[in-house]
Amino acid sequence: MWLTALRASWWNASPQRALDILPRLTSVYIWKGKIEKDPELLLIIKTQASLLENLTAKVKQLHPYDEPEVIALPVVGGSASYLAWVRDSTTAGAAGEKE
Repeated sequence: MWLTALRASWWNASPQRALDILPRLTSVYIWKGKIEKDPELLLIIKTQASLLENLTAKVKQLHPYDEPEVIALPVVGGSASYLAWVRDSTTAGAAGEKE
């Protein structure tokens, strides 16, 4: 599965270490003029804007879809301690471990 390859290829070598996997979703979309309905999973990968380009390239390289959904959403607030942990976990060389 592409997700296993994604984790193996960059999880330990990359600062993107905060990942949620939401399984059992149904995606409905139009592709090449046809309505498609497929089971999918959703990944929420917390990272920094400066790392998005490399992460997007890796997902597109490994994902089986011609055009996998890769979007960036702004974080407008949240728990200061959690946001600090995400920042520290996505800094190059960080261990990314919870205290």
